[in-house]
Amino acid sequence: MPKFNLFHCKWCLDKWGRPKMIEMPYSVAMAYPKCDICGATMSYAGPSDVALQPLAPPLPSLLMELQLDKARPFKSGKEDKVLIEEEGLDTSERYVSVKVTKQYGQMAIVIELTVDEGEPFFVRFHSRLLKKNGSDYKDYLVSSPFPVQGQTNCWLRLDGSKLNDWNGISQGDKLPSPFFEVAMPLGGIKYGLIHLLAGHHQNTRTWLSGNNNCSNMQKPEKRGTSCEAQEQFLVAMEKYNTDHAEEESYRSFMGILEGLSKSFKWENLQGIIKADDDKYVIVGKDKEAPVKLVVKKAGTNYTVTTLFRALDYSITTPNLKGGEKRVWIPKPK
Repeated sequence: MPKFNLFHCKWCLDKWGRPKMIEMPYSVAMAYPKCDICGATMSYAGPSDVALQPLAPPLPSLLMELQLDKARPFKSGKEDKVLIEEEGLDTSERYVSVKVTKQYGQMAIVIELTVDEGEPFFVRFHSRLLKKNGSDYKDYLVSSPFPVQGQTNCWLRLDGSKLNDWNGISQGDKLPSPFFEVAMPLGGIKYGLIHLLAGHHQNTRTWLSGNNNCSNMQKPEKRGTSCEAQEQFLVAMEKYNTDHAEEESYRSFMGILEGLSKSFKWENLQGIIKADDDKYVIVGKDKEAPVKLVVKKAGTNYTVTTLFRALDYSITTPNLKGGEKRVWIPKPK
């Protein structure tokens, strides 16, 4: 005999964009529940022997900018809109497919990414963080989830005046001042936020491991075969799966900001290279390994192109490409 009756709402989605569903203990004489979003009577979806998989809870209160706007209804008269959909090889010869959807009813931007033959993963942020910039959605700017030195539209902010004062290369060009601000375009498979997420999805977990308790979660172990022990194990597993889903819901997005903040803080700066009049390569350090952040001029902003480890870089022998020149190195300690 089935264990559960499943019901779904014809009109509403849960906060993760999936059909709103609930389960009830199995009964032949079943009562049809009301949807807790719209209040309508839910439809019968069938019996099941397996409980619904636990869903991720709301994001932590510290991530208010990433939460859905609870004052707005979950459903909307506006259809979801696909902003970007493309696939192909990125700059590292990975095969990437991406779909970016704006969910009007939930006020959310959802990025679905698949890299090579891996499982698809999702990154989600509030649609208010996406700012119009030109006519191409790829060039729209994504505000940082937390202000960077009081600025919401940049993900990295260096004091250009101090950089020029401390310049270790006397013949170098002057850097943008008073501040060198780097914005984040939504991008595509070859640049911007989407490119960073596709190429650095695992790095984001490294960058956040020091301040995210979920990264140290231990999977529950079974304790005995009694009914009580099995019930305790199921409860523990549900909490584990819920916490893990919560981690996945925002860690990639937050990890990019965390990685930039750590890798390019003053004490980690290794140098700045000018590739051409509109492009700079900022060299930082992540766990003692050099990393390069490539930015280019876009209107009044410098925007992120890519980020990668650069083990061939050193302060004394930077291994410059044709046309590149160093415009800043840190003063010797």
